[in-house]
Order: sequence, then C-alpha cells, then structure tokens
Amino acid sequence: WRFANGLDDSPVSIMNAKAQIKSIGNSTTTPKDLVDDDDAKITFFMLAESVASRLRDAGMICRTVQISVRDNKLFSFERQLKLSEPTCVSDIIAGAAFALFKENVTGSYAIRSLGVRTCDLMPDINRQIGLLPESVRISRLEDLEYAVDSIRRKFGHFAIQRGLMLKDKSLSDLNPKEDNIIHPVAFMR
Repeated sequence: WRFANGLDDSPVSIMNAKAQIKSIGNSTTTPKDLVDDDDAKITFFMLAESVASRLRDAGMICRTVQISVRDNKLFSFERQLKLSEPTCVSDIIAGAAFALFKENVTGSYAIRSLGVRTCDLMPDINRQIGLLPESVRISRLEDLEYAVDSIRRKFGHFAIQRGLMLKDKSLSDLNPKEDNIIHPVAFMR
C-alpha cells in the first residue's frame, strides 16, 4: 500500500544495479504426453542441464530443487526438496527432480508439461570441499560439467549429449538454455 501511494521508504538503488537472483528454472510443454518414467527422466535431465548451466553462468549454487507437473487434463502441482549439500550439478538436480516426481506421481499418467526450478541460491565462492568420497565425486562431476559447458559454447549444444537423450529425440531435440526463452535478449535492450 505504501509503495503504491508513493510513500515507499526503501533505499534508492544504484543505477543499473542487478537484482538479486532468487531462483533459476526452466519448464517445457512436451511435444507428446509423457506416459512412462523414461520420458519423464529425459525431460527432467534436459531441463536440469539448462538450469545447472545457468546456475554456473551466474556463479550460484542451489539448496532446493522444485518441480512443476501438469497433466493432459491441466491438473498441476508443485513440490520441492531441500538438498543435503548445495550444488550446481545437473545429475543431482535431475535426480532430485525425478525422485520428487516418482514420489508424487503414481500409477498410469499422461503428463503434458514439466518444470525444474532451483531456489535457495547462494554464491559459489569459498566453498569448502569435503574429504569424503561423495564430496570428491560431486567435485569431479562439477568439473566435468564446466568442461561440457565449454564444449557446448564452442561447438553448439548438440555437440555433446547424454546417451539418455538419444532414446527419444522428439523429447530431447531442444536446447532449453538458448531456444526456450520468453523474451529474446534483443527485446530487453
């Protein structure tokens, strides 16, 4: 009410200041109904790869993964899961998203739209890496994903893909990081 009536007393922002990023996500309406777990897994990995890449580009890691699911009758729901360790690794994000999906979608289904969003973000600076085997594995996965990002920047998104993506090209033949944009960059200038 105060803001709408010109009585806002928040501090004045610096010109061209960047707003704090609160979440990074992506969703898609699939070209066909998803009727089995493999279809859902392909879609979750495709979305998680784009979300994780955008997290790394922003220098952020997430502590929470959220999914949105809409079926062919337009019933929708969202669920979220707090991660044990903050991450920007697509395997972990997709695994958490798929686990949430399996926990909340049972029996036969016809899913029309899926989304993955990461929240509870924090800067990926001065992070201490543990000495346990799981921490070392996650660190190596992160290094691998930075290398994949580099290859994709140089040779294009489809230069390197997971084998899972080749199972159904109709679901994975999308570069969600670059092709799935509401407003192109030129529109914002």
